[in-house]
Amino acid sequence: MLRASGRFLCVLVFLAPLTLSAQRYRFKYYSHRDGLREPEVHALLQDHTGFLWAGTAGGLFRYDGERFQPFTSANHANISVEALGETPDGTLWVGTAVGLARLAGDRLEFVDNPPRVRVNGRSGIAIDPHGTIYVATSSGLYAGRADGSSVHFRRYPNPTGIADPAAYGVYVDPDGVVWFGCGESLCSLDRQEIRVLGKEAGVPAGRWEAVVEDHEGNLWIRSLRRLLMQPRGAHMFVERDRGLPNAMDFASLYLNREGQLLVPTESGISRLTSRGWETIGIDQGLPTNPTCCLLEDREGSMWVGLAGAGLARWIGRDQWQSWTRAE
Repeated sequence: MLRASGRFLCVLVFLAPLTLSAQRYRFKYYSHRDGLREPEVHALLQDHTGFLWAGTAGGLFRYDGERFQPFTSANHANISVEALGETPDGTLWVGTAVGLARLAGDRLEFVDNPPRVRVNGRSGIAIDPHGTIYVATSSGLYAGRADGSSVHFRRYPNPTGIADPAAYGVYVDPDGVVWFGCGESLCSLDRQEIRVLGKEAGVPAGRWEAVVEDHEGNLWIRSLRRLLMQPRGAHMFVERDRGLPNAMDFASLYLNREGQLLVPTESGISRLTSRGWETIGIDQGLPTNPTCCLLEDREGSMWVGLAGAGLARWIGRDQWQSWTRAE
C-alpha cells in the first residue's frame, strides 16, 4: 500500500509542472508589417463604430480589421499619444505630450483650453455619461465640455500643500465622483469640492496613476510599485500587491466584462485569481513581457499593448491552452 501511494505521489509530482508552469496561451502579434509603424503603444480604445484605435509614441493609428492606418498631420507627425477617450456624441479625444486634441475628419485638432500642457498617464482622459471630459495634465485636472466647435474647460489646481502641480490619471466612479492622482497624493472631486487622501486613509505618498472600481464596489488604485484597495463601505485602503510585478513607465488597471481585475506589468499581464496574482508573460505565449495597457473589444478579444513591441491579441482567451513539444 505504501509503495502504491509512493508511485501515485511520484506521478503527481511529475505532472504538476505540466499543469502549472507549462500552460501556454495563443496570441496574434501586430507590428510594422501590419501598418503599426510605431511599436511603443500607450493607449487603446474601441469607438462606437467598432474601429480599434492605438495611441503610440509616434502618433495615432486606426485598425480597420486588416491593417493599421496612421492619423497624423504635417504639424504633428511624430506626436506622442498618451491617452484616448470618446464622448457620447462619438468624438474621439486624444491626450498627447503637447496638449489635448480631438479627431476632426482625418486630422487632429488641438484645443487651446486646456493650454498646450502634457496629458499624464494611460488613464489621462475620463468621460462621464453626460459628456463631461476630465483630463489629467502637468498643470492639474481640467474638466469641460464641447459645444460644437467651442470647448470650455475649468482647471482644478491641486490643493494647497501639494508641491507637485500635476494630476496623474483620472477616473469617474458610478456615483459621479472623480478620482485622480494629485502630486504625491490621491484626490477626489465631488460636488466641486476636492478631498485629499493620504496616510490617514492608508494611502502612502506616490504617483497614483490608475483608479478603477470593481463590480463589487471596491476601489483600486495603482502606482508604479503599489496596488491598494479600499473595500466597499470602508474608509481605509489596504495593500493588495503581494506577488504583483511593478508597472512600466505609467501604471494602468483594467476590469474585464466578468469583473476580473487585470494589471499590465513589466513581467506581463497579471490577473487576480482565488490563489493570488497570476502573471502571463513570455513563458505563457505573450510575445514580450513588458505591457502597458489592455482592451477587451466587443467580440470578447483582449488586446495587449506591448511596451516597445507593438500589439498582441489574445486568441481564444480562457478557452484554449496549449503545450509545446518540449513540454
